[in-house]
Amino acid sequence: MTWYEIILLIISGISLAVVLYRLVTKFPLAARVDVASLPKTKQQTVKKSMLEQRLRRLVMEHTKEVRMKSGEILKVLKNILVALYYDLLEKEKQLMNKRRQARSVAVVGERSLQQRLENLLSEAQVHFKQDEYTEAERKFLEVISLDPKNAEAFEGLGDMYQILHKYNEAKEVFTYLLKLTSAQAYFYDKLGRVAKAQGHLQEAENQFRLSVEMNNQNASYLSDLAEVYEMEEEYNRAAEYLEQAVVIEPHNPKYLDALLNISIIRKDKVRSLQIFNILSQVNPENQKLVDWKVQIESI
Repeated sequence: MTWYEIILLIISGISLAVVLYRLVTKFPLAARVDVASLPKTKQQTVKKSMLEQRLRRLVMEHTKEVRMKSGEILKVLKNILVALYYDLLEKEKQLMNKRRQARSVAVVGERSLQQRLENLLSEAQVHFKQDEYTEAERKFLEVISLDPKNAEAFEGLGDMYQILHKYNEAKEVFTYLLKLTSAQAYFYDKLGRVAKAQGHLQEAENQFRLSVEMNNQNASYLSDLAEVYEMEEEYNRAAEYLEQAVVIEPHNPKYLDALLNISIIRKDKVRSLQIFNILSQVNPENQKLVDWKVQIESI
């Protein structure tokens, strides 16, 4: 049932009540009919017929009146609703325009902020490479003030603190980055380097092992762990991880150098000669080749 049908039903009910009221007020007219001369049954029939005709006539008159008035009311309501509909459409259009404008402003603002962050980071890195650490730190901190979760700025700070031997600050930054990013192995390796620089070899070993456990296909992580084992004079374990690093990067002079040194220390002449031959081809200008040759021959 539609809303205007409901309104029409309510109006009809009110009209019917009015009809009944008027009928009751007209009862005296029926009472004035001379029914005393009629038989009792006929009197009742005539009276009933008169009432029914009167009621029918009143209902028809008021129904017509109700329909006319209902039509006028519905027409007014229709006009009101149409006007309200178009008013709502206009307001919705204005609201959509405001939202589009707000989004446009937000996008422009975001792009402007992103550009500023990129410029500040670029400036910080230039200062960092030129050993202008005070200015580099100021730029990194400015980036962080604008973007508190900027991992690149935090990493720059951590690397700078490590170079400046501010190991506690570097450790704090890299520990925070473990929570901020998903690059767990990467920052465990950085924490291991900080610990190694402090001379905390056991802590460094633990951090490097975590990085290797998370990513055993990164030659740099394997080499870092091998270096700690070499410092702890655990040469067999150092050789184990260097062998893995060389498998991943077979022509990397750094890993070949380290593995050759460990092989000579372990007095593994066969492996030493194999690595020496590879290194001679990879890096023939290496100044240490002559010394290594003598050491290998003395094994």
